[in-house]
Amino acid sequence: MARVGFSPDSRERVRGRLAGVLWQGRPLRGRDLLPPAEVHFLSHVVNRQEWPAGTDLDAYIESIRQVIRDPTSGVFLNRYQGVRGLGILRRSRELRGPSGADWLLVQYRLEWGYWSTAYQPVLGPRQIDSAPWSDIQWLRRPASGSER
Repeated sequence: MARVGFSPDSRERVRGRLAGVLWQGRPLRGRDLLPPAEVHFLSHVVNRQEWPAGTDLDAYIESIRQVIRDPTSGVFLNRYQGVRGLGILRRSRELRGPSGADWLLVQYRLEWGYWSTAYQPVLGPRQIDSAPWSDIQWLRRPASGSER
């Protein structure tokens, strides 16, 4: 799962959330389509500043792989808006940026075979306790302390 990444063939509309953000030398427009890795990087790293300053796209992707491989990360099966997934949840630790949160969540869609998102939820583990999350089944609980 750590190797697959975001879908290289899909495109996501930028919409208003990233309109005006400077990317590759030009401001983005709401109708622009970008690969999911770029949309999530721009949203969570550049716009929301969840990752440390200076994190580039490659470092963002590698940090997600790091969280997936980390034995202190929790792993759970779930449905998000009815779609089956596998979630990875870990303390953000060194990956927390100026506006980041204490936890980092990676979601992998079983039907797609790719990551669907990676972000730092403000609610931490409680993020998955309510709709649109359902059918949560922990395979391994995350370490709760500041291990490592």
